[in-house]
Amino acid sequence: MPTPKSSIAKETKAKLKVTKRSYQPKLNKEQYTLLADCIEKIRLFRLKIKISEIKKLLTGKLAEPLQVTNQKSLVYLFDQLMESGYIKDTWISVADGNKDFISFRTEGNKERYGDNTHYINMQQLLNCRNKNKKESIRGLEDIEDLIEELGEYNPE
Repeated sequence: MPTPKSSIAKETKAKLKVTKRSYQPKLNKEQYTLLADCIEKIRLFRLKIKISEIKKLLTGKLAEPLQVTNQKSLVYLFDQLMESGYIKDTWISVADGNKDFISFRTEGNKERYGDNTHYINMQQLLNCRNKNKKESIRGLEDIEDLIEELGEYNPE
């Protein structure tokens, strides 16, 4: 007896469900607060982000992707967090696999991508950023100050 179409559709949807991975954050309460303050100061995301959402993002439990306003700043921030040991060194593959970030819907992006969601490819941005490491990064000094301040809250 053939399998009903609705059963096949349910099986296909179940297989397509993505298991998100963690960035394996090593941040304490004070460090999460500093990170949230920095993210808000440089306006990294279109909408204000709460500490609880940052925790969900970094532990792989974020329900919806975040709209990024400055992709180079995002890559620089995560790269600096990785270099300082606050997130795992495979953060790029985690971000790409989790599809945690989408581009902000500007008119230019709408022309390029239509109405489709445009997930940000981290490896491509990292390669671009490495060519000229500190060019066009909004909040560069704020990110560097953050990394210094995070170190002040490391348990000895």
